[in-house]
Amino acid sequence: MKNTFKNKRIGVLCGGESSERAISLRSGEAIYNGLRQNGLDVVMLDTNNNPRQCLTHARIDFAFIALHGKGGEDGHIQRILNRMHIPYTGSDERGAYNSFNKVKTKIILKHHGIPVPRYAVISARTWRQKSARFSFPMILKPIADG
Repeated sequence: MKNTFKNKRIGVLCGGESSERAISLRSGEAIYNGLRQNGLDVVMLDTNNNPRQCLTHARIDFAFIALHGKGGEDGHIQRILNRMHIPYTGSDERGAYNSFNKVKTKIILKHHGIPVPRYAVISARTWRQKSARFSFPMILKPIADG
């Protein structure tokens, strides 16, 4: 690994603005420490206010994405990194977008013959009617969040 990233500046992108900001900062710090301990040139970047500006000023050669939730796992930061021609860890923009949206993911999986658990999209207006079709235990999650 050291040879691949020799003379490269790695930016650990963390923080952000999502509801998962606190865990992202912790993840980012652990990744930063691990890379530093391996003798790599690394900087920790909190992308909270303006990710593009943060990346422009940091002048990194590679991004290690430790952002959680919206802005990090939904294709947004990947789109910015692609436009800035900065390689990064993880899925590309489209893969991140599709996998972040739970309904899109289920549709794609079903299309390819991969079984998915029974589910329903529930809104504030329809939750009583649709949730009655299920029994406990059940999992209720937002379509596009953690």
